[in-house]
Order: sequence, then C-alpha cells, then structure tokens
Amino acid sequence: MSTLFWRVDNAQFVMLDATTEINFEHSALVTEHPIASALSVTDHVQDLPDRFNVRGLVTGSPTPNLTNPIAGRVESAREFLLGCKSDGALLIVQTQRYGSFDNCVIERITYVVNREQALRVDIAVRRIRLAEVGYVAIPPEAPLAAASSSMPDAQDVGIQATTTSTDTQVDAGSASFLYSAIYGS
Repeated sequence: MSTLFWRVDNAQFVMLDATTEINFEHSALVTEHPIASALSVTDHVQDLPDRFNVRGLVTGSPTPNLTNPIAGRVESAREFLLGCKSDGALLIVQTQRYGSFDNCVIERITYVVNREQALRVDIAVRRIRLAEVGYVAIPPEAPLAAASSSMPDAQDVGIQATTTSTDTQVDAGSASFLYSAIYGS
C-alpha cells in the first residue's frame, strides 16, 4: 500500500513506496462547567478536525537519479515533505485503502535514513477547515463622524457607514490576512 502527498499550490507530489501504518484520530471537545454540587454540566460538543499519522518508506526505485539513484529520490522526498511542513502547504493525501483526504497540513514529521539509504518517515497530518470570509473596512478617520454624515438628516441610528470589501487573494492560514482584517492595513 502506498500513499501520495500532493501539494495543492504547485501540483508537486511525493509517493511513499510503502505505507506500513496509518493511524486515525477522530475527536471532539466537550465542555464541562462545574456547579456547586460538584457535578459538571456539559452544554456543547465541538467536532475537531481529523488527524492521522502515516508511517512509510521511500526508496530510490521508481524514479532514480542517474548520478546517485538511491540518494537522489530519497533526498528529494525528504526536502519536499520538510518544505510542505515549514510552508504550511495545503495538501491532498491519497491512500490506496482509505481514499483521499483534502485540506491537510503536516503538523510533524520524523524521519531516519537507514543503512540501505531508504527514508523511513512518520508524518502527523491534520485536516483543516477552510473558511472564506468577507470583512468590513471601517474608515480609520473618525468612523462615527462618517457614519452620522451618511445618515439621512444626520441622525445617528447606530449604524456606521462602512465599505464592504473582500480579499480574493486569501491564503489559508495567512497571518497577514488575519492581521489586516482585524487591524486594517
């Protein structure tokens, strides 16, 4: 059984020659509120994104590098997986037995290159939920004055004059987008 890690932003991929183990974790967050009688009240359950670990092996066999057949493919796979983790790249993970998982990121990767120059990897993957959001940009200069001047007869009815805008270049997980959405440019 093999597993394919496909990078969404540039269509590059790496395939594990053999997948030795896949472990799935499906969990939820359950709230608990203690009350005076030492009992806990639960009022909410939040389904958390799925996580799974993939353990496998990359060798030099399917696409060898002509100058160093084994090390070339092993090193390329290692660099690809580490790059995906450090970039926070969005991945599609395709398995033969369990199907395809979209919107994945690598949380953790451990690896060892053994005597036979094969790369043994243990990759912790997390599925994320993507949301496209619009936001309202409030003018920085006197927002209340702008609101009241745009109202009929200059009556303040509690609604600010705003400009609606959406950012079409939103990157999943982009801290700069979130910062600009909260604090402005």
